[in-house]
Amino acid sequence: MDVTQERLIPWVTYFLIAVNAAVFVYELAASGSILGPSDSVISGLSFYWPTVLAGQWGLLFTSIFAHASWEHIVGNMAFLLAFGPKVENLFASNERNALGHTAFLVFYLMGGAVASFGFAATGGYNSAALGASGAIAFVLGIFWFVFPRSIVTVPLSTQKVRTIYYLGFWFLMQAYFALYGGGGAVAYAAHVWGFIFGVFLAWGYRFKRYQDVAFGLLERPWKLSWREALDALGALVG
Repeated sequence: MDVTQERLIPWVTYFLIAVNAAVFVYELAASGSILGPSDSVISGLSFYWPTVLAGQWGLLFTSIFAHASWEHIVGNMAFLLAFGPKVENLFASNERNALGHTAFLVFYLMGGAVASFGFAATGGYNSAALGASGAIAFVLGIFWFVFPRSIVTVPLSTQKVRTIYYLGFWFLMQAYFALYGGGGAVAYAAHVWGFIFGVFLAWGYRFKRYQDVAFGLLERPWKLSWREALDALGALVG
């Protein structure tokens, strides 16, 4: 059984965080406020399907790196820092992948694009989307599939939870809000599509499973700890 993963420096994860931070600084400068980006700046960087169809394809990628508020970028970068390094190492250490770290960057951008297109195709045609959460959901999908029983620290917290529960409940919550509405301006459907694409790619890429080589998508839930499930659910809604 493989219980550890080769530890490589996650250069791409750090690079992505730096780019997101730089774009946010630009948003603040363009808005003339340290409190957060203005509506006009946010609108100019958002993914909006009719605008993309009109030829502004660059918005598909600028929207992946732009954010609407301090809370928005801090939350997204905390998740990327928590889950990105291990997923990047999967690509970098895979013997079948000659691109290494670069492959993680390419698929990260692809995950963001799939999330944006999925959002537009499932009800968000006339809505703008902004933020890295769709691409990060792609990272979470891979992490959930490859490291199901690993213990992770909840981003921006000291609480430790089991991956299979924490990210599993997270996905179910995003799916519920995407179907029935969760209020606010969160593009829940983008999270759903990004996560699904991550799971599908991890399965298709035949990534090695860690800490639980016998885990399967249909494994009986009573084989696992319900106390851990409640802890993970509490971490999400608490």
